[in-house]
Amino acid sequence: ITDSNQRCIVIHGSHEAVIESNVAYNTKGHCFMTEDGNEFGNIFRKNLGALTVPVETANLLSSADSDHKPSTFWMPTPRNSLVGNVAAGSAGSSGFWFEVEGFFRGASKNAPEVLDGTLPVPSRQDLYPYVFESNKAHSNAGSGMKTYPSGGW
Repeated sequence: ITDSNQRCIVIHGSHEAVIESNVAYNTKGHCFMTEDGNEFGNIFRKNLGALTVPVETANLLSSADSDHKPSTFWMPTPRNSLVGNVAAGSAGSSGFWFEVEGFFRGASKNAPEVLDGTLPVPSRQDLYPYVFESNKAHSNAGSGMKTYPSGGW
């Protein structure tokens, strides 16, 4: 994936997908991501994101988006696995960002597993991913990994 004007691979309301062996270069906004916070059991494995750049503020999809300070891997829930990925050269924020707000976003807030309570809302106290191992982050404008709001690691 090269020269994308808005994100790379977005998992939206899906569970147990495998996103593996992809390369993304010179892309705008968050690159590899889940979107609404109800996604769980997905595996991001052996993906490379290099040169993740901000979306201009005037071009954001909504005021709630943080693509103007992008991370190469961005998740609103830790209920997924990241193994052997590389985040290199994010010009906006960090290599890996868990932005756990404590609510579901978008249309997924009305998903059956959310409405019936079988899938609890992401908690800032539950910031540990299913698996997070052998990932690398380097040459990012901010940190290699961050959680926001603050907490976790």
